[in-house]
Amino acid sequence: INIYEWTEEDPTGVVRIAQWSKTDGTGVCPVGFRVPTLTELKTETLDNGVTDSATAFSNFLKFPVAGTRNTFDGSMYGQGSWGNVWTSSANGSNYQSVNFDSRNANWNNNNRANGLSVRCVEN
Repeated sequence: INIYEWTEEDPTGVVRIAQWSKTDGTGVCPVGFRVPTLTELKTETLDNGVTDSATAFSNFLKFPVAGTRNTFDGSMYGQGSWGNVWTSSANGSNYQSVNFDSRNANWNNNNRANGLSVRCVEN
């Protein structure tokens, strides 16, 4: 099993993309909602004035600086310092996220075992 994957083995990300795109309430989001793609989340954040954690929180999506769950031992770190939000987009064995701290906001690839925040959007 891949230590960087906390769900079933999914080398291309197809299973997770399908699960996070569901709008029937059987995925990670409630009925009528889904996890946005990187393009969608970038459009609403990075391309729309989000430049750091302060502007991420003042954005209509109200992103918190929730930190990250550690890949290896499950401990939490970075709370109050940075935030990372998953998208439903994959890049090889990684998933893409929008990240922000007190000085920057950007998108990045993260391994799948990281515990990042999820923001559901209406379909």
